[in-house]
Amino acid sequence: MNTRLADAIKAEAQRIGANPADLATVMSYETGGTFDVWKKGPTTQWGVHRGLIQMGEPEQRKYNYHKDMPVQDAVAASANYLVDRGFKPGMGLLEMYSAINAGSIGEKYYGRSDANNGGAPGTVRDKVNNQMEGHKAKAVALLNGEFQPSERTYFDTPAGESRPESNPYQYQDVSAPSPKTVVDINTQPAGPSNSGFWGDFKDSFLSSSITAQTIRWMTEGGIDPDFQIGEERGMKLSKQYPEMYHDFLFSSSSDLVLRQRMQWADQDAKRQERLAGGRLESNRCWPTGWCC
Repeated sequence: MNTRLADAIKAEAQRIGANPADLATVMSYETGGTFDVWKKGPTTQWGVHRGLIQMGEPEQRKYNYHKDMPVQDAVAASANYLVDRGFKPGMGLLEMYSAINAGSIGEKYYGRSDANNGGAPGTVRDKVNNQMEGHKAKAVALLNGEFQPSERTYFDTPAGESRPESNPYQYQDVSAPSPKTVVDINTQPAGPSNSGFWGDFKDSFLSSSITAQTIRWMTEGGIDPDFQIGEERGMKLSKQYPEMYHDFLFSSSSDLVLRQRMQWADQDAKRQERLAGGRLESNRCWPTGWCC
């Protein structure tokens, strides 16, 4: 089923002009990380919410969304819902989730919340910015054929028990943390500088070494042949980032890759600021006595 679901998401995303990773992300979030086509959600004035984007009962009837329907039809119905709520080609995750959670798209909707109707706490913008990182990873895993569903969701908690707090990792499987790899370190926010030569050397390595750049490139998302940054977005990026990052950003092969590169550029700018202090000098010596 996962392969059929991934293929359906890619096909419908292409049809409506969406990033397939965004579409898979909102479906992971709305189903609590399970991608269950008939996932039961909260009960509101619109009845029992169900499915990949948690349609209420009127929407289920309108889009012929029902139990045991083919997964391709479930994804198509969900995509049709998004289009009817104002989603247009080129829009991103915030607009997509606003259509689902607030029923429409625009600034006046991004501050709305459905917590009083049984939804998870937080506004549309809060959820997109602070609660979806784990689901982005699940989305990429699904599209790459590596997804393993989690078992407990926000709405699975038995009556009388407190529900898990809303946070970016609430739907991930519980397991011991894995040791950090070079890839993990390279994708974490820069954070406070480690004082001394070794901290400066790490910043220099992540910013300029061929090994670090190769690792970063190998962990990027795939290619979207229809992806275009567009003039308006390109102008914003030109103003937001120094010229040294322009070719790097404008050569992105998909919206997902662009966002990954923007995150890396933000982190690298912080590393450059630290290195600009002159702490890592070309004539510094290693503890072994070897000088560079």
